[in-house]
Amino acid sequence: MENTIVRENWVDIAKGIGIILVVMGHANCPEIPHGIIYSFHMPLFFFLSGLFISKQCKCEFQLYLKKNFRSLLLPYFYFNLISIAFHYTMSAIFHKELLLGSVTDNIVGIFIGIRFGSPYHHVLWFLPCLFFAKMLVYPILRFSKFQFGGGKLIMASVSLLLGLVYCKCVDYPLPMSLDASLIAVFFILCGDYYMERRQFINSLIGRSWLILTLIYILSVLFNFNNVEMYAKTYGNWFLFLSGSISAILFVCYICKKIAHERTLAISFLEKYGRLSLLVFATHYYCLFIPITLKNRILPNSELYQDYIYWMISILFGLVTVLPISKFINNKAKWLIGKS
Repeated sequence: MENTIVRENWVDIAKGIGIILVVMGHANCPEIPHGIIYSFHMPLFFFLSGLFISKQCKCEFQLYLKKNFRSLLLPYFYFNLISIAFHYTMSAIFHKELLLGSVTDNIVGIFIGIRFGSPYHHVLWFLPCLFFAKMLVYPILRFSKFQFGGGKLIMASVSLLLGLVYCKCVDYPLPMSLDASLIAVFFILCGDYYMERRQFINSLIGRSWLILTLIYILSVLFNFNNVEMYAKTYGNWFLFLSGSISAILFVCYICKKIAHERTLAISFLEKYGRLSLLVFATHYYCLFIPITLKNRILPNSELYQDYIYWMISILFGLVTVLPISKFINNKAKWLIGKS
């Protein structure tokens, strides 16, 4: 029997915050906000993906594989093909020097999925990374003898350590971002652990939110701009974990607090959260024009100009990406694996 997962709007709000941070981080982000955003925004998505993973893993593996293939890998392939066509067209108009490699090479590159390769599919690395992380999580939750207590976190820590050691010792990422998948497993299982004990954890956060904030600030300060999962850089491992986990817990706590308020801002966060996959897949197209114009108009801009144009790019991206995502969700659901 299929397990029904009840949608919780605080999760959509948290996803909305996460996807807006993704747009902000990709909009020619200046150094200071870049260091803050990248310290936790991708771990946040993996954590949120783990909130309902136990229920998802109760089905047979064939069904689990099929569902995740349709919802993660199919959009990865579809939107990569669209990205190649879009990038070649736009590059021919704006930046002919960006035409890198043949179309054949880039299509083959989609199936290999090596980060630092083609510029066309680098934004979508998260999708195969999450897919393979979820495949690794399945046997841990279904067949592991360590079903209770801290056993799952032990398994998660082993996966995390393997991923961090690989990224530290090997210069090249694995195909389909498998190196990042090993690290993502940790955050997915942390999300699962949080969901099991959320009442206790939230009450703990409520009493110690100031300490949590201080931990995050110190972690970011002493590991500033050293964290970027795409680039397989994590800086100090302890500071990476303390900074990302403290920020994630604080975001979840705040989202649960504000989930019952009916304001315009929260409504927008929910909309972006519910369409987060499509926003993730399409925001690149929306940011291409303002970023390209900025590089042409202000190639050697002052710092204050960078911040102004960054905010303009964010606004342009967020305003344009929502109707595009809604249109695809209503008229072309097959692009995200839905019938």
